[in-house]
Amino acid sequence: MRRLSSFAAVCLFPLLLLAAPASAGIRMDADRIGSSCSIDSSYGLQIDARGLRLHADADADDARLRRIEVSDGALRIDGEPRAVSAADAARLRGIESGVRGLLPDIAAISREAIAIAFDALGGVNLALNGNRREARDFERMRERALLRVDGMLERGEWSSDAFGDDFEAGIEEAAEAMVASFTPVRAIWMVVSGGVGRLERRMEKMEKELERSVAAREAVLEGHAMALCGKLEAVQRLQDAMELRLDDGKPLRVFEVRRGEVVMADRGSAPPPG
Repeated sequence: MRRLSSFAAVCLFPLLLLAAPASAGIRMDADRIGSSCSIDSSYGLQIDARGLRLHADADADDARLRRIEVSDGALRIDGEPRAVSAADAARLRGIESGVRGLLPDIAAISREAIAIAFDALGGVNLALNGNRREARDFERMRERALLRVDGMLERGEWSSDAFGDDFEAGIEEAAEAMVASFTPVRAIWMVVSGGVGRLERRMEKMEKELERSVAAREAVLEGHAMALCGKLEAVQRLQDAMELRLDDGKPLRVFEVRRGEVVMADRGSAPPPG
């Protein structure tokens, strides 16, 4: 386990969880996006001018289809065109339009999640040592992340990989560098000089300020998350109404939305007995 994995996880969790539901992510994996809404999918999502492209997660053993493409009523599965009825073509257009309609909420969720993550990093940096160079680095990373969100929204595009492994590694590296700068020599000096108490007070103050900031942002996130959930339910109704059957006779199912509890999509499997 890496030395700062738990610290990095605390800072990264809101960003990686919430920027993804679309997960967005959209890579959602039964994550909750609101107090009473849960979404499950084994697929990442790309949106651009050509249409929608869903690709199975690398570790998704339950994904029967590896790639699904939707463009103006046409459907391709694993690179092969699939014939659909006129009614299904209309549903596919509705699905594509509905998913594109999610972009403003996805972008808003991403911005708030980015703010939470970098507020946490900045607060810890200030409490530990107030390193201005690291503070500037964090602000540049925040600005780049926000510009990436704004750029994709302006182009009408989105990718669930936008904040993937490389982005996560960059934040984790910055967090590790920040804590590494708090050297053993400095720690010893703080002990002998009575600075530990001051550090504890700074950390307590930072924690309270961060809690207030996160609480305010969580309220905004909740509103966007529930709006996203409602729109996804409309898309799901189109998905569930499709007449198309796959080679195994099962319907095409790529995601599931439930309210009230966190559940896993059955993706065509039989429900548990009882």
